[in-house]
Amino acid sequence: PPAPAPAPAPGGAAGAARPRTPAAMASKSNIEFVIKPKEDLLLVGAERTLRRVRKEDPYPCQMQRTQAFSCLFRHYAKHNGLCKDDLVFYFTEELGADETPESVHLQPYDEIWVEHRKSAEKRRKPNNDSSFFLQFRKLMEGEDHADVSFVVGRPGQQEVL
Repeated sequence: PPAPAPAPAPGGAAGAARPRTPAAMASKSNIEFVIKPKEDLLLVGAERTLRRVRKEDPYPCQMQRTQAFSCLFRHYAKHNGLCKDDLVFYFTEELGADETPESVHLQPYDEIWVEHRKSAEKRRKPNNDSSFFLQFRKLMEGEDHADVSFVVGRPGQQEVL
């Protein structure tokens, strides 16, 4: 007896549609994009500093649309010999570790920027005015700075420093 004819492909005549392979299905759930450093990424030590990634050096990535960015942060830092806690990643704003490409509406070939996290000391708010005047008063009361006098305040409420 002759061999049975192959079954038609889903959705119509034989050969009209491609079979849904795991690779084809995975490509729809993945997204490709690029990470670009906004600055040179450095590994800083007590004895020397090493440049690990040059500014604007693209790093192509592919990940699942629903995968948390925490995986990307960890991978990128490890791949480049950096500490992930020292890096901050931006798309339209800073990316959170629990966000996903889908939740931030990332499209194929979009760019994510990365840079060193600014230290807490640089982000610290300036001292308020009262501490400034207290420090200034201590300087003026010292003998090293006694050659100058300042009249400070509104008329009737002036004080000589």
